Amino acid sequence: MNCVAMNSPTFSPSFPGDETSSNSLGFSEYTYEKNLPADKDKLKDEGDGATYSVVGETRRSWEQRPWEVKNTVPSFIHAKVSFFALDSKNDRALWIPIPTNFHDLVQILKDHSVMPRFYKIPHVMGFPEFAGYPWMHRGPEHVDAESFRRSMWEDQRMFHRIVFASYRTGRAPLCAPDYFYLSSEGRKMELCHLFRARHQIVDIEWESMIETKKPGDHVDWTPFCADIRSHLPMAEFLFEPPEVWGKSWFARTVTETAEAILVRAEVVDIVKAAGYEITAKKGWFGKQSWSLADGEVIRRVAFAHWIEWRERSERDLERLGSQLVEY
Repeated sequence: MNCVAMNSPTFSPSFPGDETSSNSLGFSEYTYEKNLPADKDKLKDEGDGATYSVVGETRRSWEQRPWEVKNTVPSFIHAKVSFFALDSKNDRALWIPIPTNFHDLVQILKDHSVMPRFYKIPHVMGFPEFAGYPWMHRGPEHVDAESFRRSMWEDQRMFHRIVFASYRTGRAPLCAPDYFYLSSEGRKMELCHLFRARHQIVDIEWESMIETKKPGDHVDWTPFCADIRSHLPMAEFLFEPPEVWGKSWFARTVTETAEAILVRAEVVDIVKAAGYEITAKKGWFGKQSWSLADGEVIRRVAFAHWIEWRERSERDLERLGSQLVEY
């Protein structure tokens, strides 16, 4: 943006007492004086009603008087310019160093068991580890306060899940179009966004002139879903979890999230296929939980599958990287 210098009166810093005292900006903390115009610049009247010509402008005499600028910022604030207030679980703010990289965010989670609000330290969204994710606050303009509030809440949830997953796995994020961390509402919105951009998929002839109230009712919906499932990395996580978990959903849910391990029949099957035995449960969808020993076995098997999934995903991204289209 081009900046134009405006004509303005000259400022002369006044230093009462200690002539060398100044704040961090190099100015006095007390009084600033404008250079008063000469008598030849006086236009009319006397006292407060007198007017002067200053750089082509007419100003009253009271506008030329010195004014005081007080230091209203507590000294401890100046000492914490490289810190920010982290809202802790007991509703008390903790002053901690501002994160300078993704590792610092993981360390904050480890040390304080709470994540900062990303909009309080917005520079962190420029970290390369957060590239490739469908952040709602970067989308189209929000038409009302409620939609803006919802987008910020959704993004904070995804921000937390990304950092938590790295804390649990010891690995940096994939930095890819990874939809695993989206909520159900977020998945629906992202699917609709991609569907509106389907014309960028050039191998299919789309019926763009047809309009429907819901994307799922459109004639293009079925071929669109089939195409992104086949070609878009992480597309399986763009849809709701299947009724029966596959190994990828099992591995990522158990390894990357803080959710309790659901008591599901397929969990027993996957663990048994890996050569382990866990206690079978009756009434799979009741309010039961795994024993500590079974939970440890499940997590061990899930992490082994997670390693396989991660290596496979990295290879796929490396192979398809040049072909990916940013919608």
